[in-house]
Amino acid sequence: MRLNPVLVPAHGRDSLAL
Repeated sequence: MRLNPVLVPAHGRDSLAL
């Protein structure tokens, strides 16, 4: 699944690896 890249700027990837 892909999350909003704005929510995971620290990860630099639009994954649900929060």
